[in-house]
Amino acid sequence: MPRYSEQFKCDAVALYENNEDLSLHTASAELGINRSSLYSWLKQYGTGKRA
Repeated sequence: MPRYSEQFKCDAVALYENNEDLSLHTASAELGINRSSLYSWLKQYGTGKRA
């Protein structure tokens, strides 16, 4: 069973993409997840908005 739901992953990506002042490191720390996890979710679910 996955540790994080698909909805959580999408919400985490949206949080990062919709807050231009939020760094990847800060966003992952606020969510309590590993930075590399958020990065991989961005590649999978992201819109490329902050690419």
